[in-house]
Amino acid sequence: EKDPLRAVLVFLDRVTSTPSPLWDQYAAAWFASKGPHLFQGVMFALADTCPQEALARLSPLLFHLAARMGAQAEQWIVAALSSPQFPVPNTVLDDGAKQNFMQAMRNLGGAQRRFQAMTMDFANICRRQNTADALLAYQM
Repeated sequence: EKDPLRAVLVFLDRVTSTPSPLWDQYAAAWFASKGPHLFQGVMFALADTCPQEALARLSPLLFHLAARMGAQAEQWIVAALSSPQFPVPNTVLDDGAKQNFMQAMRNLGGAQRRFQAMTMDFANICRRQNTADALLAYQM
C-alpha cells in the first residue's frame, strides 16, 4: 500500500507545484471540481489515517494545493475541520486550535518549510503526540 500511496502523492504534488500553462487549461477546473473532497481527504489523512512515513509527502501537497487554490482552499479546509466526520475529537483539537491552524496557514503563505513543519505539528497534535500549543509558534 505504501508504493501506490506514495505514487499518488508525488503525482498530485508534481501537478500542483509545477508551473505550466496546462494548469489553467485543464488541471485548475478538475481540482476546483474535486476540491472539497480532495481537501477533506488530505485533512482527514493528516489527522488520522495517513501512515507516518507518508506524512512527509502530504505536507508539501497541502502547501501546493493551498497555494494554487487560494481562498477556495481555505474554505475547503475549514469545512473539513468543521465536519462531524473529522476524526479528531474537540477535546484534542478544539475550535481555538483549529483557528490557530488556519491563522498559521495564512501567515506562512510562501514559507514552504515552515508550512510543512506546521502541518507536521498539526498531524502530531491530532494523533495526540503533541499539544495544541505547538501551533502558537507559527502565529508570528
